[in-house]
Amino acid sequence: MKIYVAAHCRWAAHYVALVLGYSGHEITSGWIYTDFKPTDQHDESERAGIAQDDFDDVARSDALVLVAGPDRYPGGKFVETGIALGMGKRVVVIGRRENMLIWLPAIRQVDDPHAAADLLNQEAA
Repeated sequence: MKIYVAAHCRWAAHYVALVLGYSGHEITSGWIYTDFKPTDQHDESERAGIAQDDFDDVARSDALVLVAGPDRYPGGKFVETGIALGMGKRVVVIGRRENMLIWLPAIRQVDDPHAAADLLNQEAA
């Protein structure tokens, strides 16, 4: 299964991607593997390109795994989750449900990346 990992923390996303990858899933979130620069260090053209790349990565996935943070963090992970939901993709959240949208009945919640991998493996079978 092709999975997009959405998270506020790059290191948490990288760990989740490793667990999912070892479980046989293909990770589509290219942002995890690129050098990070804050948004204000990109020009307008670069920002548009990065946004399109992220959108395309979500679009080519079969499912999205959202990594919850310990606190409330705004950011692209919620936009990416909304894109996935709008496209009818499976969404799994690891950790707590950070906001009201994440309580949609279609979104499954698990406690750790291994449980996410198991759930997605069952659904892929």
